[in-house]
Amino acid sequence: MSLLALTAGVLVFVALLKALGAAETVAAAVRTARRAAATLSDAGLGDDAKEAAARAAAAGLFRSFLALASIAVAALGLPALLIWAGSAAGLYSLDHALAAATGWPFLLGSTLFAVVAWIALERLT
Repeated sequence: MSLLALTAGVLVFVALLKALGAAETVAAAVRTARRAAATLSDAGLGDDAKEAAARAAAAGLFRSFLALASIAVAALGLPALLIWAGSAAGLYSLDHALAAATGWPFLLGSTLFAVVAWIALERLT
């Protein structure tokens, strides 16, 4: 039963990353960083313009960090709560779930499952 809960936790994790737009947030941060690098290397701009662009990029990257941190808390917290609730309900022991979750068969299987789930969610949306 703990393996079922752990697998459900992986699915919830992937679904939340997708639903909360983690990939899009990362892509936006990368675009911001690339624009800032291009602006800073532009010889035609003065120091004041470069400084203003750097400050704007820093603010944008900080907002991206806050968004990604929030997404991470939700994407990690909800599956953890789900697994804890199953243990609290007496469906399995938390020690057994932890032992299973840290074993290489589950780590390998859950990684493959997460990749397949991500691809499936990409195709569905």
